Amino acid sequence: MTRFGVLRQAVLLLHVWCALSVWAAASERNLITTNLAGLAIGIYSINYEFGVADTMSLSVGFFGGGIKDATQWEKFAVNGGAGITWCFYTGDRLLRGFYIGPTMAFASLDLDHVESPPVKGEVVIIGANLGYRWVLGSGIAVGVEAGAGYLAGRVFNESTEVPFGDIVPTNGALQMGFAF
Repeated sequence: MTRFGVLRQAVLLLHVWCALSVWAAASERNLITTNLAGLAIGIYSINYEFGVADTMSLSVGFFGGGIKDATQWEKFAVNGGAGITWCFYTGDRLLRGFYIGPTMAFASLDLDHVESPPVKGEVVIIGANLGYRWVLGSGIAVGVEAGAGYLAGRVFNESTEVPFGDIVPTNGALQMGFAF
């Protein structure tokens, strides 16, 4: 998947997100969050979650950024990525308490290792997330989330392409945001 392929998919997800958010806005069951744990290592994200039933929601997120580790990586950059998660809340309140759900994401990467030439990468993740969220009376939301799934993709440069795939931890989040 080229950078333009990732861009096309992000634009498609944005259209779906806009259409669904107009529908969700009427229900007043919305949440915007960011991952503070990701920010601590240089990865930014924004997620919009909206209710689709009494205890179910859909979350659409975009992420990017980079990690600098002088011991191994000269550059590890997520050029852009997007994901979607269907959340099933086990309690009787939407956006609050324990949830679990299937997730899918994709991303484009730039990797410069200290011992090899620069490469690019593309990944797709299909898995599951679980988490717990608190929403305070003021609408401030705090949550934790973890996920695992099958990560598949490829890394490549001008002369070589290496496909890969494995079951891995895919998400660790300390979320903070606002419910409205």
